[in-house]
Amino acid sequence: MKSRIHETRKLILKKTSNYLRNSILMFMLTIICFLYGCMFYVSNQQNTKHNFITNENVHMIQITGKIESDKYKAISQKDIDKIQKVIKEKNISVNEIPIYKMTGISSGDEYEPMCIYGVDPQKAKYVCNTSMKANVLYIREDYAQDKMSLNIQEIQEDEDGNLHSDKVTSKKYKVSNVLKSRTTSAIIDMEDEQFIDYAYVTMDTFQSMQQIMSTDKTENVYNSLEAIYVDVRSVYEVDQCAKLLEEKGYLIDYTFDDFDAMSTTIKNSTLFLNLLLIIMVFSSSINLLLSFCDYLKLQQKDVGILKYYGFSIPDVMKVYRGNINGIFGVCELIAAIACVIMGMMFHLKNWWIVSGEMLIIVTIGMLFLRFIVNQMILKKIVTKDVLTLVKDTKEFE
Repeated sequence: MKSRIHETRKLILKKTSNYLRNSILMFMLTIICFLYGCMFYVSNQQNTKHNFITNENVHMIQITGKIESDKYKAISQKDIDKIQKVIKEKNISVNEIPIYKMTGISSGDEYEPMCIYGVDPQKAKYVCNTSMKANVLYIREDYAQDKMSLNIQEIQEDEDGNLHSDKVTSKKYKVSNVLKSRTTSAIIDMEDEQFIDYAYVTMDTFQSMQQIMSTDKTENVYNSLEAIYVDVRSVYEVDQCAKLLEEKGYLIDYTFDDFDAMSTTIKNSTLFLNLLLIIMVFSSSINLLLSFCDYLKLQQKDVGILKYYGFSIPDVMKVYRGNINGIFGVCELIAAIACVIMGMMFHLKNWWIVSGEMLIIVTIGMLFLRFIVNQMILKKIVTKDVLTLVKDTKEFE
């Protein structure tokens, strides 16, 4: 009986209509397009997470000054406390990194101008790849020697209150080439300092340099709070924090706005594309079900003949169900191959997991369609009596 069912299944398969074949082909093309859209969406999400959500620059807000009474004013130590208080009131989790700048210093025997930036060693992770120590210059440019000589001007104040320098103190410092090329150090590398060497030092080292320069006026003129950087823990609170600081009159610079606009545009475009693909898959699935329905109706005469020659209802179900399961099996195999190829093509992180998840979704959808065809459409036709099957078939001849 098994061989009889197998031979009958082959004969029935040869009678598959061109309309059903075209519907299956269209369905598979739509599934492949859907998988492509899903892979593109996953790839976009992974790239967004890498370049946007986990990017340190995106979390950083730079404060360089403030506007009070329509006039520009430099930021001071008081602003650090004010900023902390304002942000704390909104329960935004941040980390403030004040950066101090010192001029009036040169390096080497040729007295090349150099800027010194002071930073709290506890905030070292924002500028260095290691912890910071006192009396060490942390520079980004390669330096052949392990020590550098700095020439620090000793500023004095005359009777008229004018500042002048007649003496220079030279002091050697150890050098460490461990500055990061991102975050605070990358932001501070501004256009006007591209041709000026600079180094980071701990605040203890910074203050020792201040003492060499001497006088209170020197500290105000030559050593100032260059910028305050605010590291917002959650990327989703960066924009809120930036707007809050702007409302308080602070001049800020941050990259989140550009990233956010770009990410939103890409996300909306991708979602629109996926929505279109879902509609296409739904329409193609309906068309496939209608094609199977018409195909099985056209097979009613053959179903009646099989039952007339002694095939039971389960036997007839096996004949047609085997062909239907075979068709969906081939579709699932093609979908699996497409998932693997697209996962590798998009260079997805853990692509085998993403491909597996996509394949599971497609397989569940095909199992649902297979259930409808076998248990609803096919079973409805097969359970009819022989006379009804032969009589009804005349409408399609």
